[in-house]
Amino acid sequence: MKKTVLAVALSLVAGSAIAADVNQDVSERARESIIDLILSGEEFSVGGQVAVGGEYLEGRKNDKGEDREFHNYDVTGFDLFLNYQKGNVLGQFAGEFDLADNYSSMDASFSVIDAWVGYKTAFGVASIGYAADSALDAVDGAADLTVEYGASASDASDVNQVVKFEGIKEGFKYGVSYYGDREANSEGQKGFNGYVGFQNDSFQVNAGYENNDEDNSKDGIEQIMLVNGVAYFGDFAVGANVAQHENFAGQDSLLVSTSVGYTMDKLYLAAGYANQEAYVSSEADTEWVNFGATYQFTKKTSALVDFKVDLTDDNGSDDLAAFFKLAYDF
Repeated sequence: MKKTVLAVALSLVAGSAIAADVNQDVSERARESIIDLILSGEEFSVGGQVAVGGEYLEGRKNDKGEDREFHNYDVTGFDLFLNYQKGNVLGQFAGEFDLADNYSSMDASFSVIDAWVGYKTAFGVASIGYAADSALDAVDGAADLTVEYGASASDASDVNQVVKFEGIKEGFKYGVSYYGDREANSEGQKGFNGYVGFQNDSFQVNAGYENNDEDNSKDGIEQIMLVNGVAYFGDFAVGANVAQHENFAGQDSLLVSTSVGYTMDKLYLAAGYANQEAYVSSEADTEWVNFGATYQFTKKTSALVDFKVDLTDDNGSDDLAAFFKLAYDF
């Protein structure tokens, strides 16, 4: 395999989680599919995932106030990835189809996750797109080894109208992105984010920053600063994450989390703890633990479960959430 091909692939996977056994979201699966195409040397590929499952959330009610503790949780549905490369040019379209929370196909939704083109260089991949991961999305959850209910920076995620560059050299990784709109249906929240880090077979460490221009998003976050890392001990790994959030009112919220993961052949076990401060002293901090597992039946078929226990005091929330998913990758 040519070193340049491997370097480009690493540029895209620079901040990914430690184990394929960890439940990947649709953006992570899309990123993995374009990496697979680069490494294969082929020009075009089609992939995705079909999944069934949902979540049990103690005390949950629907919009009508009815008890609906079991719901889809955007699990049952499918996603589709179309990838292309020709010479130094890359491109990807990724979409996600989910049944409604009540499993109705009448109210199902389809979302464009990735739609971008890029150019491979000796230093990384430059891209521009209608929708894509922000740069910080590559590392914001890198230290979360749990299956589903882990913790990462609140705002770092997919964006729209994005220009991005990512790369890695001798273990040192870097990325920066500018976006014109955080959500496709928002009022045009502009911003930028980026990261630097280092990784090898024994550990990885990352530092990132994000700044948003206007107070027109749901969470009202103006800026994020984060540091996280993972240490590997054979089949065992330990991760830790610290993320400072500041809203447009100048109020701060500190997120601290840690997690562990252990792989035994086809079985993966994980546990995590997280605490996030409330922005104001009159509200309770959020605190929880979670325990989960995945099992890889075949190369393409897997089952995932995770259980979350809310430890938050005096917030009136219920204690238990349970996630399960059966997935087939194609």
